[in-house]
Amino acid sequence: MSDRKPSSALLKAPLPAPLTTRSSPVLSPPVLRIPFHGREHYVWRGRVSLLPVDDAESSRLDVLHRTIYIFALHYKLHLSPLLSAIRVGQYRILNVAYATALWATWMMEAYPDQLHIIGIDIERVHPAWLQSRHANLELLFPVDYNDSVWGGLTPASCDYLHMDNLSASVADWGLLLCTAFRYPAASVLEPPRYREGSQADFSPSGLGIGTSSPAPAASSSSC
Repeated sequence: MSDRKPSSALLKAPLPAPLTTRSSPVLSPPVLRIPFHGREHYVWRGRVSLLPVDDAESSRLDVLHRTIYIFALHYKLHLSPLLSAIRVGQYRILNVAYATALWATWMMEAYPDQLHIIGIDIERVHPAWLQSRHANLELLFPVDYNDSVWGGLTPASCDYLHMDNLSASVADWGLLLCTAFRYPAASVLEPPRYREGSQADFSPSGLGIGTSSPAPAASSSSC
């Protein structure tokens, strides 16, 4: 049986504009926001974010997610075979760089009461009502996924790792992928565990129209 597809009405439903509260549930100071070239950016550990974190950027991210999961993947929220594992019991998902938490919300609606999702991100742009609506959704910030330790979360804390659209916010891809290869921890006693991610390649390739080249492969053996 194929994995359940969320309804088209759910995927098309707009999310409220993100609030501007800066409160943080993680043991780190709140992220500073500054005006920069007419937009709002965050400053974290001496770095100014490449992309803004205002309402317009949140809308762009939502459009990007709809482009991927509606048009490119035809209403599939994941390609890994999760359904059998989800049916066994509560499946634990780590959503790296959850942004507006649109994907996490779709997953909670598609598999109600069957998931526990922990999302990590540097700055909060998600609507405040999400966590009150979904008891099994935890959105942690600021957690820097550019670190080798993600907010104190252990590799055994999740069964499935999901991350996408990180192209403009990663300081060291090698470090990020090496950290990702540790999540989730492999165990024959646990449900099947998977890692999944999608990234757009914006780097100039010098190739002609209609041609492409593969992205460099990453291997856990190099970590």
